[in-house]
Amino acid sequence: SITENTGSDPMVSLPSGKKEKTPKTFDVSVDFGDGEKQELNFKLEYNVGDYYISNMSTYTKDHIVEVIKLDLSVSPKLLLTKTTAKKELLCTTNDITATLQWKDRDGNNAGDGDVADVPDANNKVLKYTLPDGVQDGDSIKCSLMKEGKEVLTDAVEVDTTFTIDVERGGKRYAYVGDDVTITCKVTGVSESNVKLLDEKRLSWHIGNTPLSDGTIGKFVNGESVLQLTLTEKQKYNGVFKCSYDEEQSAEGMEVEILEYKFDPKDKTLYAEQDEKITFTITMDRISDITEKSPEIKTSSETAFVTIPEDGGTYPVTADYGDKDSVTITFVLQYKIGDKSVNVLKDDMYTKTYEVTLKKRELSVSPKILVKKIISGEKITCSSTNSNAVLKWKDNGGNDADDKDVESLDGGSGKQLQYTLPSAVNDKDVLTCVTMNNGDEGESIQVKVYNSFDIKVDRNGERYGYVGDEVSITCRLTGIDSGDLELLNDQQPTWKIGESALSQEGDTTIGKFINGASVLKLTLTEELKGVFKCAYGDKESPDGMTVRVLKSTFEPSDETRYANQDEKITFRVSSERISGYNKIPQIKTPSAQEFVDIPENGGTYSVTADYGDKDSVTIT
Repeated sequence: SITENTGSDPMVSLPSGKKEKTPKTFDVSVDFGDGEKQELNFKLEYNVGDYYISNMSTYTKDHIVEVIKLDLSVSPKLLLTKTTAKKELLCTTNDITATLQWKDRDGNNAGDGDVADVPDANNKVLKYTLPDGVQDGDSIKCSLMKEGKEVLTDAVEVDTTFTIDVERGGKRYAYVGDDVTITCKVTGVSESNVKLLDEKRLSWHIGNTPLSDGTIGKFVNGESVLQLTLTEKQKYNGVFKCSYDEEQSAEGMEVEILEYKFDPKDKTLYAEQDEKITFTITMDRISDITEKSPEIKTSSETAFVTIPEDGGTYPVTADYGDKDSVTITFVLQYKIGDKSVNVLKDDMYTKTYEVTLKKRELSVSPKILVKKIISGEKITCSSTNSNAVLKWKDNGGNDADDKDVESLDGGSGKQLQYTLPSAVNDKDVLTCVTMNNGDEGESIQVKVYNSFDIKVDRNGERYGYVGDEVSITCRLTGIDSGDLELLNDQQPTWKIGESALSQEGDTTIGKFINGASVLKLTLTEELKGVFKCAYGDKESPDGMTVRVLKSTFEPSDETRYANQDEKITFRVSSERISGYNKIPQIKTPSAQEFVDIPENGGTYSVTADYGDKDSVTIT
C-alpha cells in the first residue's frame, strides 16, 4: 500500500500472488502552493508471505520523490523600444532537458541564425535577436517543448509608441536633508501592457551619473516613485532622468540643492545659569523671494521672531530654575521662495530642533592660552562634581600623556592640571572631558595661540597737552574672531619706556573687547615717552611716542576783581610744534572775531565794562 506525505487513507492494495511483478500505478496531483517544489513521501508496507513462512513477515519501505515546479519565463516581458531590430530577448526554463523554441511575429519558428543558446549552470536559456520587421503591438512567443509537444508558453509584448518622462519636470528646489519623491511616468502603453512594467528595469541618472541610492517603487498605472534623502549638496545637484532599459526620458527634472544649517549641531549643550548661548541659522535662499522671511520660535515664546533672509543668530539665556537641565525647542518655519518658485518637496518648510541644556560642571583656566612660548604652560580643568573622573585630550583627540597631567583634587570638586608638551602647536584645541563608565560626557576646550601679534594703534609720534584726556588702543591680531571673546575678562599691561604704567589716579586699562583694549589717562608732564603694551610673554614691537606740551593761561584765577573801565591783561603761553601754521586766537563777548596772538603765546588786554550789572563773564 502507498500513502502520500499527507498520510491520506485508505492504503492502495497491490495484487497478491507469489513473485508478483505486475507494476501498480498511483497518480498524485501536485500542488506547489507558493513554493517552487513539493516533496512526496511514498510508504510501502507488505508481507513476504503468509504466517507459515518463518522469515520476518512484514516489510516497510519509504521512498521520497522531490517534484520541482516546471518554469518558463521570457525577459523582458514588455519590450519598450523605439527600434526593435537587433534587440535581444531571453527565454529561460529550469528544465535543462527541455527544448525551447522562439516564434517570430508571424508564429513561425525563428530562424536558426537569430537564436543561440546562452550558457547557464542551472537553467536552459535561449536568446532571440530580433530581425527587421518587428512592429508595435507584436507578441513574440517562446515555447517549452517536451517530446515534440508544446508544454508551456510565454510571450514578449512589443511597444514602440510609448513615452517616458519625469513628472513635474523643469527646475525644482530642495534643501539638504529633505526626504523627496520623484515620479517616472510611462505613457502610451496599452492597459494590459502597463501591468508588465517592471521597476527592476527602471534606473535613474543625475546628469550622466547613475543614481546608486534611493528606493524605486513598483509601477502603479505606469508610474514609479523614487524615494530619496538628499544627503549632500554636490551629489544631488543636477538633472534627474529616468530610464527603462535603454530608453531614457527626453527631459528631466533639474534639482538645485540648497543648504540649511543649524549650529551648534550638538543635541546636548552645557551652560552655566544665565549663560547666553547663541544659535546660528544659515540658509541658501532664492533671489526672487518677496513674500516671507524665515522665522524662528522657541518653546518659551508665544510669537515667531523674524531673522534675516539668509539666516541669522538667535541668543538663548540658560535658565534652569530648580532643575539641572532644560530643553529648548526651536521651530523654524520658512519658504524657499515666493509663489513663482517651483519646489521639489513643500512650499512651506518646518524644521524642529530640540536642544537640551545641562548645567555646566566643568571650567578651565585659562579659557584661551595666548603665549609666544607655550611648551611647559599649565592649564587646569575643574569640576564642581567631587566624583567626576576627568581626562585631558590632545589636539588629535588622543589621551594626554600621563606624565603631563597631575591631579589637584581638593575642596568639594576635582581638578586636573595639564602641562603642555612641546608637540602642542598654534591653534591646537585641547579638550577636557568627564568620563562616565568609560563613556565621554561633558567636555570643555582650550585653544592655544602662539603665532599672534600685538600692537599699539596709531603708533609713531603723537602730541598732547598737559591735562588732555587721551585714549590709546592695544590690539591683538592673528586670533580667530570667535575666540576673541574668550579674552574679554583679560587686559594687557602697559609701560612708558622701561617703566610699568600703574592704574592710579586718572589712568585705567580697559578689558579686551574683540581683541582691543583701550588705555585712558590724563596727560601730565611725567607721562611722556614711548607707550608699549604687552600680553602674556609678548610685547608690541613698536609703540606710540607721546610728546607732552604745556599750555598756560595767566592769571589762572577764574574770578577777577576790577573797577569800571579798568584794563586787565591776560597772558597765553603754549608750547608749539614747529611747522604748524595756525596762530592761536582769543575771543571776548565784545569782539566779533578772534584776535590773533603770537604763535608761542602773548598778551591780550580787556577793559572791564559792567553796564548795569555787577559782574561780566569773559570767554
